[in-house]
Amino acid sequence: MKTATIKQEMHHAIDLIDDSSFLKAIYTILNDKTKEYEFTNEEKSVIDDRLEKYEKGKSKLYTWQEVKTAVKKSKK
Repeated sequence: MKTATIKQEMHHAIDLIDDSSFLKAIYTILNDKTKEYEFTNEEKSVIDDRLEKYEKGKSKLYTWQEVKTAVKKSKK
Protein backbone atom coordinates (compact mmCIF):
# COMPACT_ATOMS: atom_id res chain seq x y z
CA MET A 1 0.00 0.00 0.00
CA LYS A 2 1.39 3.42 -0.93
CA THR A 3 2.02 6.09 1.67
CA ALA A 4 -0.58 8.42 0.17
CA THR A 5 -3.23 5.70 0.38
CA ILE A 6 -2.33 4.94 3.99
CA LYS A 7 -2.64 8.62 4.89
CA GLN A 8 -6.04 8.88 3.18
CA GLU A 9 -7.34 5.82 5.00
CA MET A 10 -6.00 7.11 8.32
CA HIS A 11 -7.73 10.46 7.80
CA HIS A 12 -10.99 8.67 7.06
CA ALA A 13 -10.66 6.34 10.06
CA ILE A 14 -9.84 9.19 12.43
CA ASP A 15 -12.91 11.10 11.24
CA LEU A 16 -15.08 8.13 12.26
CA ILE A 17 -13.55 7.62 15.74
CA ASP A 18 -15.45 9.16 18.65
CA ASP A 19 -13.25 7.84 21.48
CA SER A 20 -11.54 10.87 23.02
CA SER A 21 -8.87 8.96 24.93
CA PHE A 22 -7.92 6.93 21.85
CA LEU A 23 -7.69 10.08 19.72
CA LYS A 24 -5.50 11.74 22.38
CA ALA A 25 -3.18 8.73 22.29
CA ILE A 26 -2.93 8.88 18.49
CA TYR A 27 -2.35 12.63 18.71
CA THR A 28 0.50 12.11 21.18
CA ILE A 29 2.15 9.54 18.93
CA LEU A 30 1.85 11.76 15.85
CA ASN A 31 2.96 14.87 17.70
CA ASP A 32 6.07 13.15 19.05
CA LYS A 33 6.91 11.75 15.61
CA THR A 34 6.64 15.09 13.81
CA LYS A 35 8.31 17.27 16.44
CA GLU A 36 11.95 18.11 15.90
CA TYR A 37 14.15 17.71 18.92
CA GLU A 38 15.83 20.87 20.09
CA PHE A 39 18.89 20.73 22.29
CA THR A 40 18.92 22.79 25.47
CA ASN A 41 21.67 25.35 25.92
CA GLU A 42 23.33 23.01 28.41
CA GLU A 43 23.28 20.11 25.90
CA LYS A 44 24.67 22.38 23.17
CA SER A 45 27.45 23.45 25.51
CA VAL A 46 28.39 19.82 26.26
CA ILE A 47 28.41 18.97 22.55
CA ASP A 48 30.53 22.02 21.72
CA ASP A 49 32.96 21.17 24.53
CA ARG A 50 33.32 17.57 23.37
CA LEU A 51 33.82 18.64 19.76
CA GLU A 52 36.49 21.13 20.78
CA LYS A 53 38.32 18.46 22.80
CA TYR A 54 38.14 16.05 19.86
CA GLU A 55 39.43 18.66 17.41
CA LYS A 56 42.36 19.42 19.74
CA GLY A 57 43.19 15.71 20.02
CA LYS A 58 42.27 15.57 23.71
CA SER A 59 39.57 12.95 23.20
CA LYS A 60 38.71 10.34 20.62
CA LEU A 61 35.68 8.79 19.02
CA TYR A 62 34.66 5.20 19.59
CA THR A 63 32.91 2.76 17.31
CA TRP A 64 29.69 1.17 18.48
CA GLN A 65 31.53 -2.15 18.85
CA GLU A 66 34.17 -0.50 21.09
CA VAL A 67 31.44 0.97 23.28
CA LYS A 68 29.64 -2.38 23.62
CA THR A 69 32.91 -4.12 24.50
CA ALA A 70 33.75 -1.51 27.14
CA VAL A 71 30.29 -1.78 28.71
CA LYS A 72 30.49 -5.57 28.84
CA LYS A 73 33.92 -5.37 30.51
CA SER A 74 32.68 -2.86 33.09
CA LYS A 75 29.83 -5.20 34.12
CA LYS A 76 32.23 -8.02 35.02
